[in-house]
Amino acid sequence: MSASIRQFYKPYMIHGNLSEGRATGLRQMSLTAKKNQDGMPLYNEGWIQELIHKHPDLLPVRELEPAFHPIFPVCRELPTKAGDLDNLFVSENGSLVLVECKLWKNPEARREVIGQALDYAKEISRWTYEDLVAAVSKRTKSQEDGVLTAVREGRGDKTEELDEKTFIDSVSRNLKRGRFLLLIVGDGIHEGVEGITNFLQKHAGLDFTFGLVELAVFKVEGREEFLIQPRILANSVTVVRGVIRVDEQRLISVDSPVEATAGTGAQSSGARVTISEQEFYEKFTASSGVATADALRLFLEKLAGIEVIPVFGSSSLNLRWFPASDKKMNFGSIKLDGKIDTDVANWVCGSIGRLDLGEKYQHDIADLIKADVVKNVGPAVTTIWVAQNGSRVLVKELLGVAEKWFDVICALQVQLAQAVRDYGED
Repeated sequence: MSASIRQFYKPYMIHGNLSEGRATGLRQMSLTAKKNQDGMPLYNEGWIQELIHKHPDLLPVRELEPAFHPIFPVCRELPTKAGDLDNLFVSENGSLVLVECKLWKNPEARREVIGQALDYAKEISRWTYEDLVAAVSKRTKSQEDGVLTAVREGRGDKTEELDEKTFIDSVSRNLKRGRFLLLIVGDGIHEGVEGITNFLQKHAGLDFTFGLVELAVFKVEGREEFLIQPRILANSVTVVRGVIRVDEQRLISVDSPVEATAGTGAQSSGARVTISEQEFYEKFTASSGVATADALRLFLEKLAGIEVIPVFGSSSLNLRWFPASDKKMNFGSIKLDGKIDTDVANWVCGSIGRLDLGEKYQHDIADLIKADVVKNVGPAVTTIWVAQNGSRVLVKELLGVAEKWFDVICALQVQLAQAVRDYGED
């Protein structure tokens, strides 16, 4: 493909309805060191830093690591011995997102950017929570715990739900492991990406996910209004992990992925896994035990054969299947405490007027484990879910009859696929 082909065609804004509305073309901005009449730079790396600090949702965190979403801005220009990290973000579960903002000029510069970002990550992985807070305070000139404050301000009226000790323990644990989402954000990230990936693979040692994010910035002519289009490059990767170990003397060693999972019950196949998946299994194993975690892994492998995919989030694992491109089925939402919410299976059924299929699914799986089906009919919504003693059932119970549960899912797939086709024809 010719390098002259543009990645983004000029977009237009339509003002009013399609027949009478006025179309305004947007001009793509060049993110360079261009200066205005006063000699001040415009739309440069500092502009990108400020943009994502004020609007962190521009970063495609949910797509790269669902467990990290949402994120809250902590500070810009975080001082480290390796230099100043452009942007630091944190999630309410203690996950850290490290961002380096760069304008790309040539392959050599790209390699330098990657190496620089890795240096920041390695330096920060040597820190304690207190070191992190001190560095943030040095930058913000505040005596408060800037990391905790970022989450509290971001959560707003949900602040009272945040357990301070649990949060600090989580951040500390992620620091020790070097468990970060590391993003390079800029413009013009096109050719040479594969070479960057190969370079990155040689630096395993931190337990991080890496992403290249390109921002296209379009400006409305004559006005300070912008359209920002983030794009994850197709060649973005989750790094094959070597897990960093830090002993009491803060000496660092690196284990291979197989060694890192030993003794955890993980059935390591050498396949790449996301941090979101790792974190889910760590917490799920703590609540449900190694045997149940292994049984769940085996069940997910079997479900993959019928195109049911696991989607790992910050607090649950969803059993996702698409009966149509615009329909998203969930056969159950498995929580960190080992319970499963089956009511989610009714949502797509209800959206096509076939709630009866969802209700049958509830009764079919309840029969497998001699459980009850609870149905609450309200003015706006009807919930139907499987329960034992008035509480959500443990997924352990269903995994004990995994083959039969699998058959029930297969049966619903057939019925639902036909129902979706019928709905589309009406």
